[in-house]
Amino acid sequence: MLTKRHILPLLFAVLIAASCCNRSRGEVDGTPEKVMILLSNGYNNRLGGYLSNDISEMKTSGYVPSRSSGDYLFILSKLGSSISTKGPVLTRIYRDTDERVVADTVYRKEKNTVLADAQVIKEFLEFVQTEYPARSYGMVVSSHATGWLPAGYYAHPETDPDHKKTTQSGNYFAWDARQPYRTITSEDPPPRNKEVELADFVSAIPMHLDYLIIDACLCGVETAYAFKDVADYFACSPTEVMANGFDYSKIASHLLEKDVPDVKAVCEDFIYYYTYEYDYKCASVALYDCLKLPALASACKPLFEQYSEALCGTLDWTKTQGYFGGDKHWFFDLVHALEMAGASAEEITPVRNAIDQCLVYKGSTGKYYSDSDGKPHDIDHFSGISMYLPCAGTPYLDGIYRKTAWNQATGLVQ
Repeated sequence: MLTKRHILPLLFAVLIAASCCNRSRGEVDGTPEKVMILLSNGYNNRLGGYLSNDISEMKTSGYVPSRSSGDYLFILSKLGSSISTKGPVLTRIYRDTDERVVADTVYRKEKNTVLADAQVIKEFLEFVQTEYPARSYGMVVSSHATGWLPAGYYAHPETDPDHKKTTQSGNYFAWDARQPYRTITSEDPPPRNKEVELADFVSAIPMHLDYLIIDACLCGVETAYAFKDVADYFACSPTEVMANGFDYSKIASHLLEKDVPDVKAVCEDFIYYYTYEYDYKCASVALYDCLKLPALASACKPLFEQYSEALCGTLDWTKTQGYFGGDKHWFFDLVHALEMAGASAEEITPVRNAIDQCLVYKGSTGKYYSDSDGKPHDIDHFSGISMYLPCAGTPYLDGIYRKTAWNQATGLVQ
């Protein structure tokens, strides 16, 4: 069963191809008021067909703004196979005067340009910001993700010499490296995959966003905190996301057609779909108010310090609510981890209160699916927020984690 995760190492050989674009906007449009950007990257991997269906669903079943309205819908995509040598393209979707849906290419890069490159993404977004200045911007990212993990680690933890010491099976090489696991967004141009690191993706976004929705897997508090100054609201799943993703027949209606983007409705539709309409009842989602994230960090910091010995060493992480399959044990429920570390209900109360303030919405079906072992897993403890546990990690991962904005605010890894 395909999910939206991540594979193979990043080559930081940045190829910025000469741009080939069509900046003609033709007849005068309405002044941009709300702009929604769907970044859809499924180039040369099994997820690509699902992402193409999402776009088709938006065009045929969803809200498509008229050309003269103040709503602008853009799709930044690179889909297809490696043999097609496609380049990424920015398309504006709108209805003409006869109510026909039109896909108008407004900017493109030449063939073989890698979209899973922070600088390329930034150039596309800067084009939108310059050519279509608006009062409101929002973005949906549909690809693969593994939260804060360094590029390539999820598929190849054997590159970390300490990892096999923390595996339960000892057979870390048995994982299927062909699976399309990703870090925020990536693609598969030969000979190696390209991935965008979390910090680089954050830096690639030039405009402030009303919302950022990550339609991809395994994004916890570390990911949310990284975007706290980029977006007002941040939606993500702490578990894996089935390949069908969010409900694209309604997403533009919630985010564009309404006067104020309704990200909560998008998240509610997501949980409803996997609860009542999809065969695999496996899903979770959290919607953060990014302004409240520093207060959450402040509430967690003293408990992270007080229970550091357990969180970083003695805690039995195998009994802690995890959001992973196989031996990929880097995502755990934040509140349950504190409980297992020995924190009392009274001590955890400030953290629970901060979560209540921070999360506008959280939901789960009570199960999540992991492509690592091909099984659904129970969600018995659900705070809505996942986090890394150093006791289940390695010195190498600790070194990476130490540099994250969340860790710098909370001091989990010293």
